[in-house]
Amino acid sequence: MDLPVKLAVCAVILGMMVPLVMDAVDTADDRLSGIELELEADRLAEAVQRTYMGGAGSVSTLDLRIPAGQWIEVGGENGYTLRMHSEKGLLGTVYLDSPAARILGPAETISGSVLLELECVNRDEGYGVEIRVIA
Repeated sequence: MDLPVKLAVCAVILGMMVPLVMDAVDTADDRLSGIELELEADRLAEAVQRTYMGGAGSVSTLDLRIPAGQWIEVGGENGYTLRMHSEKGLLGTVYLDSPAARILGPAETISGSVLLELECVNRDEGYGVEIRVIA
């Protein structure tokens, strides 16, 4: 085989490998951002449970940094869970079960870099934690 044929074969092989490598990089990036989201959701769950255990009137703040294109849904009918989402759909759920702390209020989404205020309250709708974005 002469050199031009070898170069053409190499170019074809490399051309077939590029989509595979790009797909692997995209998959790795998705997994890493999913891990970041899960870490932030775990931090939020710990803060909710700590505030809940402090009793009515207990207040705390938490600084979250949720990766772009992802968010955490809190409150609503599933007040005992944190639902992690991305543009591709539901990524996972964190259960507030030790202790069984309830997030009060309608379903809301938390995204981006935010400062949250968490307050344990005893309202008509029950005993639990309210979450407000303050910055």
